[in-house]
Amino acid sequence: MQPTKEMNSFTTSALSLGLALALDLASSITAAAGTAPSIEEFASRSRIEDVTISPDGRYLAVIQTQNGRAAAVVVDRTSTGTSQRQVVMGEPDQFRMTWCRWATNTRLLCSFLGMNKHNFVYAVTRLAGVDADGKNMHVLIQGNESAQGQFQDRIINWNPGPKDTVLIEADEGLSQSQISSGAQVYGNVGTHALPAVFELNVVTGGLKMRQPSRAPIRHWIVDKRGQVRLGWGFSGTTISCYARLDGDSEWRRLTKFEVFTRDNHFDPIAAEHVRIFRCKVFV
Repeated sequence: MQPTKEMNSFTTSALSLGLALALDLASSITAAAGTAPSIEEFASRSRIEDVTISPDGRYLAVIQTQNGRAAAVVVDRTSTGTSQRQVVMGEPDQFRMTWCRWATNTRLLCSFLGMNKHNFVYAVTRLAGVDADGKNMHVLIQGNESAQGQFQDRIINWNPGPKDTVLIEADEGLSQSQISSGAQVYGNVGTHALPAVFELNVVTGGLKMRQPSRAPIRHWIVDKRGQVRLGWGFSGTTISCYARLDGDSEWRRLTKFEVFTRDNHFDPIAAEHVRIFRCKVFV
């Protein structure tokens, strides 16, 4: 699939902003000790917003800001000198880098939050991946025909089994039959805030559906083996919680309750591979 204009703009902005921040950091001068900060400095973003370490402990990834813009800086703990730190990804226009996390020992994923306007203003998120050496940066999910949606960074499992793969929630896009037929599709497509669960290859961006969307579920939870076991969502004013037992194909409703009521209800937080589901209980 050919990259869209939006995808190319996002990627180019991230790379160019990262280079600019690297040059700016190299030339920055620390303010004199004891000097009162200006209003701009007092209201500015934190210099360090997030830190994460790779599974093998070799790399640190730091979200570092300068002059109101952020970039992901990778620190190689086995190196010394100027090669130890490298800016690998910058913040594109109209987006804010919110978190970064290592999907593998050498592959870093970062989330971006932006605001979109179509009749009204609403938030959108995007996900990008890059190698520890700054190479092979790709915007993930966006532009893929089989997945879409407002939020494209909702990873629900980082180690589901297959190599270089995470599990992510996203709205369904076109079906495989629609994609393979090459037919032109008009009008609204997708599941519109009723997400499916996909296996996402963090290197290639390839997607494989693991759990189709199912009304009214709006959020999924997996067990430690990466099996989708819990889901909750709402229809109208009724909130329902569903579960699927190990080896079972049927989804069972555990509970339902009306919003703004004082009845006891559950908030699912985790699932085990045996027949035990952990939930918060609200009274």
